[in-house]
Amino acid sequence: MSSKPIVISIDGFASTGKSTLAKKISNHLEYNYVDTGSIYRAITLFSINNGFFEPDSIKLNLLKEALNESSFVLNSNSNELYFNDNKLDEEIRSHSVSEKVSVIAKIPFVRSFVLNQLRLLKISKGLVIEGRDIGTVVFPNANYKFFFNASIDTRVDRRWNEMIKKNIKISKTKIKENIISRDKTDKNRKISPLIVPKDSIQIDTSNLTIEEVFDIIINHLK
Repeated sequence: MSSKPIVISIDGFASTGKSTLAKKISNHLEYNYVDTGSIYRAITLFSINNGFFEPDSIKLNLLKEALNESSFVLNSNSNELYFNDNKLDEEIRSHSVSEKVSVIAKIPFVRSFVLNQLRLLKISKGLVIEGRDIGTVVFPNANYKFFFNASIDTRVDRRWNEMIKKNIKISKTKIKENIISRDKTDKNRKISPLIVPKDSIQIDTSNLTIEEVFDIIINHLK
């Protein structure tokens, strides 16, 4: 193994299984794990709680000032992420955050902040990191790159089941609208749009089980 930590990037659309598989792979390899989506969600929740959202805009100056005094820290032993000393919890997965996270994620200074924070993370022998621009921007020289996709109906069902398990009542129609909107924003933002890394291995997870996707990835790592 080289002296530099091994980096495995997993990019893809929302609800394609990135988080589930990234966690499983990192546990199997005993690597560190980072979900960059959770970082954008944490900033979104922070913005909601601090009143940075206006009806039709965001108080950009206040958000930028706040981020200048903020930081993310990874506990390399537990793989827990902390934002300003607060551990990220399930609140970042709420529908209110999901509705606004793409708006926050397309702000240039927010993306620069996250990029810098990710490159400052202290990792041990390896890192499994998932998001939407990992293999293209954050770690363009990652040792292994994967890109996940799935049908819209499969993604809606997965997100709906996730909400049901959390006792959150929401219609599949509302979820579908949110996913379609997020896809459009992610693909069309000017800074770091969601694209397939040229040298990545593409996996359609629509009709595959978690174990089947896991086996595909592990076989590529051998």
